[in-house]
Amino acid sequence: MPHSTSRWARRACTFGVVATAIGAGLTASASADSYVSYQTAIDDHGVVSGYVGAGNDTNHEVRVDVVRNGGVVASSTNFRGAFLELVPQTGDQLVLTDTADSTSRSATVDGTPTFDGTVCGTTSSFSGDRAADGTTDVAASVYYGRYDQRNRFLTGTVTTAGTRFSGTFTEPIGPNYYVSVDQTRKPAPDFTVYSSYSRPVGSTCPAPAVVATPAAAPAAPVADTTKPGGTLLSPAFLSSRSSAYRALLKGVLTSSVSITEPGLVEQTLYLDDGAKLPTATAAAKKAKKAKKLTVLGKGRTFASKAGKLSVSVKLSKAGKATVRKAKAKPIKLALVTTVRDLSGNTRTLPVKRFVAKRAAAAKVKK
Repeated sequence: MPHSTSRWARRACTFGVVATAIGAGLTASASADSYVSYQTAIDDHGVVSGYVGAGNDTNHEVRVDVVRNGGVVASSTNFRGAFLELVPQTGDQLVLTDTADSTSRSATVDGTPTFDGTVCGTTSSFSGDRAADGTTDVAASVYYGRYDQRNRFLTGTVTTAGTRFSGTFTEPIGPNYYVSVDQTRKPAPDFTVYSSYSRPVGSTCPAPAVVATPAAAPAAPVADTTKPGGTLLSPAFLSSRSSAYRALLKGVLTSSVSITEPGLVEQTLYLDDGAKLPTATAAAKKAKKAKKLTVLGKGRTFASKAGKLSVSVKLSKAGKATVRKAKAKPIKLALVTTVRDLSGNTRTLPVKRFVAKRAAAAKVKK
C-alpha cells in the first residue's frame, strides 16, 4: 500500500465522516488579525486523528480552549499561536483568547467540510458538503516512496453552490489515493477560520461510516519537538534595487516560501541599520551592537498542507514614511521569515538582506 513520509500526510491520510467545520461566533472584540484552525484525518485503518489551533498577529501569549457540553475538555497556551492534538467533534466551541488583553474569538464545529461516500473506487469526480459561506480546495495524492515516478498529487477543479461542493480531477484517481478538502471562512474582516478533512478513497461505495472515539479524555499525545523546514524562494522584487524600491512604494512585498508541513509563515521587514536581527535557527550567534530594531512591515499566511505558499508583507505607515524620506538614497533592508508548525515548533530562516534605491531620472539632452 502506498504511504506518505511527511508528518502532515501521516496525520491527514484517514477515512470516514467526522465533523470538522464552523459556525463562527464573536465573543469579544479583538484588535488584531486572528484565526482558528482545525483538521480531522482518518487513516486506512479507520483511526481518527485531529488538531486544533488558534493564534493572532500580536506579540502576545494566546490560549486555545475546546469547550464541549459547557466544559473545557482541552486547553493549550503559547506565544502567538497555540495547538492541540485532539479530534474536533460536532458542537465543539473553539475559543482563542489573547491572555494580554483578555479579548477572544470563537468558532463552532458544525460537521463540514466532508466528502460524499461516492468518492471511492476509480473516479475522476468528487462531491461533498461545505459551509455556505466557505471556500474549498480539493486535492488527491498517492505516495509509493521517495523518487518513485508513480507518486501523484492532483488539484481538483471545484464548483460550489450553497452548502455543496463538487468538481473533477484532471485524471482518474484510484482506491489507493487519499483525498483532502480545505475550507476557509471569514466571519469577520480580521478573523479567519480554517478547517480540513481527509481520508483514503477506498474501494467500497458508499464508504462505510467510521465513528470517532470521543475525545473528552484524549490520550496524552506524543510530543512533537521537530522544527519545521522551510525555504525562502528568491522574490521577484529582488531582481534589482529599483524593483525593490518600486515594490516598497506600492506598500507590499510578496515572496514565496516552501514549507515541509502545515503551519504559520510570518515575515517581518526590518531596516538593516546595524540592529541585531533574529538569528536563523541553528545559525552561529554573533555579537552585535545593541540597537533598537526598526520594523517597516509584517505579513503572515497559514498553510493547511506542505508546499509552496505566497506571503505578502504590508508596510506600516512608519515604513512608508521611511521609504519616502529616503528619496534617492539607498535603503538597506532585511527580511526575516519564521515558520511555526501545528505543535508550536518554530524555525527562523536565514535573513534575506537587500538594498532598495530609486532609479536615477533620465537626463534630457539640450
